Amino acid sequence: MDFILLGPPGAGKGTQAKLMIDKWKIPQISTGDILRTAVREGTTLGIEAKGFMDAGDLVPDRVVIGIIAERLKEEHAVNGDILDGFPRTIPQAEALQEILDDTDTYMTRRGAADATIALVAKAKSAGLEGEALRRLRSEAREVARQVMGREAEPEID
Repeated sequence: MDFILLGPPGAGKGTQAKLMIDKWKIPQISTGDILRTAVREGTTLGIEAKGFMDAGDLVPDRVVIGIIAERLKEEHAVNGDILDGFPRTIPQAEALQEILDDTDTYMTRRGAADATIALVAKAKSAGLEGEALRRLRSEAREVARQVMGREAEPEID
C-alpha cells in the first residue's frame, strides 16, 4: 500500500504519517530525512545535494527524484510506504509514476487527484481556514488539473 501525503507545512502530514505507520507497519519516506541521510552517508547524489544545500539553493528535481528512486527500491519499502514531502512538483509526480510503474505498483491519475481533494476536505474539517485553506485549495485544484488533464473543484462543503 502506497500513500502520498500532500499539504503545506503545518497541515499535519507528519502527525498522520505516525498514525499510519502504527496501523499499517510501512515506512515513512520523508524527503528531508532522505536528503540528510544521503548527504551524511556520502552517496553520489548526496554529495551533489550537499552542494546545493550548502549554497542555500533548492535541490533540483533530478537529484531529489534520484534519491527517492533509490529509497523506494530498498527492501523495507517494497510492501508500501508513506511519501512525505514528495512529490512537490509536476516533474516529480511524473517521475514518481514512472518509478511506481517500474516496481509493478500502479497509481491512477484519478486516485492522485482524489487524494489531493480529500486532503483539502480533511484540512477544512480539522479547522484549517483563511489564507492557509485558500492556498491549499488552489494547490489541490492545480494538482487535480495536472494529473487529470481537466479542472476539478475540491468538494469540501
